[in-house]
Amino acid sequence: MTVDAHRNVFGAQDDGTEVAQFRLRHGSLSVDIIEYGARLQQIFWHHDSGHLQKLIWGFEDLSSYERDEQYLGAVIGPVANRLKNATYRDGQSMIVVEPNWGCHQLHGGTLGLHQQIWRGELVSDHRGPALELTTTHADGTDGYPGNLFVKAKYVLAESGRLHIELLAKCDQRRIVSLTTHPYFQLSETGEDQLLSLFSERYLAVDQSQIPTGRIHSSRELFGHPFSTQGLDGLSLDHTFIFDGDRKSALAELQSEALTLRVFANQPALQVYIARKEKQGAAVCFEPHGYVNAPNQEDFPSIMLTPGQRYDNQICYVFSETQSPKQTR
Repeated sequence: MTVDAHRNVFGAQDDGTEVAQFRLRHGSLSVDIIEYGARLQQIFWHHDSGHLQKLIWGFEDLSSYERDEQYLGAVIGPVANRLKNATYRDGQSMIVVEPNWGCHQLHGGTLGLHQQIWRGELVSDHRGPALELTTTHADGTDGYPGNLFVKAKYVLAESGRLHIELLAKCDQRRIVSLTTHPYFQLSETGEDQLLSLFSERYLAVDQSQIPTGRIHSSRELFGHPFSTQGLDGLSLDHTFIFDGDRKSALAELQSEALTLRVFANQPALQVYIARKEKQGAAVCFEPHGYVNAPNQEDFPSIMLTPGQRYDNQICYVFSETQSPKQTR
């Protein structure tokens, strides 16, 4: 079994700042990660036939990522998804952050973690080849109070498992909800992929995609509890919610050749189906906290205080498809 980890130069910014690329490989799975946004630049499956299959959307050069507006493969934060009116209340204080989605904030603002140059280091881990990347979201950036110290750890383990650990601590109270943003496409066009979601509830939203505070059944989306659906003609940009210890898969994506299962310790999973001309369809799975949580009293808190540690554990498990699922 091939096990490898090495560093390359991916590119340089206009000011000369070098951006590294790291490749981890363990058996049939390999991943490329760049320091710009701590992004998953590519995931590959090495078939026994010698065919190398790309599994996510990505660019081949740094300048394309600097112009990217889809957050391809990035670590997202300090607050993933949408924050209504780019404000939240902390006790008696109203915190105003930078709006970048109309009057709202999306994915942490213009200077979010997806725009940061992280610093990566190959590290030892008993599970397999591993990479740690670190950055600081500085006090006052896009209006957030205090410094947020963030670590993203990627570990490639046996049996096609990619572990992503997102850890953070702060020196002032601030809201934190991190996630990752790869777009998975397991077949040539993506439209023939089958999607399974293991939740029957989602957060209702208004016309701006901001949660209203109400929780609805998936029957209202599909006319029945969501089971396995084909992507062809399916449109989703919804936050599904979960109860319990969440040790089982949150979602599954399947093609004729490969199957992906998504695990996380978070209470919510944003599922977004994207389409590009000439590329087809891809699915973005974003495990994080409830969207717009600080502006909804009944939502689980995403407040982080000094002395606490934020910990988002994500695992993508890839395998060769054994028996195709049946759609409704």
